Amino acid sequence: MDYNKFESLLKKAVKESFSTIIKNNNIYSFAIITSEFTDSIIAVANTREYMKNCKKEYEDTPLDCKYLIAEWDYGIETNNKEFENLNEILFNEIFIEKSKEEHLSFESKIFEICLNTLRELRNENFFKNLIKKEIFIMFESMDGSFSKTKLKKIVSSLNDNKYKKEYFEWLASID
Repeated sequence: MDYNKFESLLKKAVKESFSTIIKNNNIYSFAIITSEFTDSIIAVANTREYMKNCKKEYEDTPLDCKYLIAEWDYGIETNNKEFENLNEILFNEIFIEKSKEEHLSFESKIFEICLNTLRELRNENFFKNLIKKEIFIMFESMDGSFSKTKLKKIVSSLNDNKYKKEYFEWLASID
């Protein structure tokens, strides 16, 4: 697999996705997530309006609406032709016979690319320049394999804002 090409395509996909969704939405957060077997990747976002409605359902745990990606607004159209191309690459790659170690190495490299892409865009002020405010940025895998320590490292590398401290407090409060 050409990881450099994948990284370039991912950066283009994220830029296009984010640029599209901010046109009609008051974005609060943005993330890239991979599927359980790393055979697909999507962008997700959350809006302040969706979060406000979600909090009504989560009166006892309102921060779940902010930081639990499974509760974000998946109704926002965040994916595009570039994400389709990335998913085709991942889908085809997953069917190449690999040892467990080779698959873990592949998965680790994809995770690294996702995190580096978001970090690079954040460091370029890509997100902030487009919407003129800080947002919560995240990367996660749907397989739930990231430990709390790993999640803290991810959040720390992507967020230098008020969300980092609040996320840490929320993370400490969940099982």
